[in-house]
Amino acid sequence: MTASMVARSACWYAIKRVPTSFHPPTAATSFTGRCFRSVARRRYQREGVPEYRIVDGGARIVERWRPKDERPEILADELEWQPDPTVPALVMDLPVLFVAALGT
Repeated sequence: MTASMVARSACWYAIKRVPTSFHPPTAATSFTGRCFRSVARRRYQREGVPEYRIVDGGARIVERWRPKDERPEILADELEWQPDPTVPALVMDLPVLFVAALGT
């Protein structure tokens, strides 16, 4: 089994085990990015998950995908999340968050 086959198998196994009702932001690396941007994203879109986010620390952006999207919305300034309309939205300042997490 090649390294590529192992990675695909691990990716598919992990994605199948995450319930579609649970969709935290996903941090992509050069190794996992393809998996999250293709296999996981398509599954979440097919299942109707309202929003799927991929955090790309290297580019310091967040990709936001919705069920009908063919391309992601690219967020570089702020990310707002409000799963419950009765609770105020959580607004994250992405440049500040990336500096805190990754340094300058």
